Amino acid sequence: MPARLLAEWQAYCALEPFGPPAEFWRAGLITSMVRNVNRAKSSDKLSTPEDFMPTAMTKQEPAEMDPEDASRMIRDRFQALADLNRIQGQHGE
Repeated sequence: MPARLLAEWQAYCALEPFGPPAEFWRAGLITSMVRNVNRAKSSDKLSTPEDFMPTAMTKQEPAEMDPEDASRMIRDRFQALADLNRIQGQHGE
């Protein structure tokens, strides 16, 4: 996989998480919602998505990112890639 393609996928994943962490989060969110609407209102505590996720995944929530920060992150990654390509071109690599 070329470095440019990897950088693009990393930037995309930072904005729109995918793979197992995102799927566990979505499944936990749906499961907690179904449980919460069917709980005994007087005694049961509200469930969270983390209650239905594997322990290793509970700390990997999809990150909320400010659009300006996301744009800056993508721009910086592409600039670093452009700099790397320029350097490699100068050295004939």
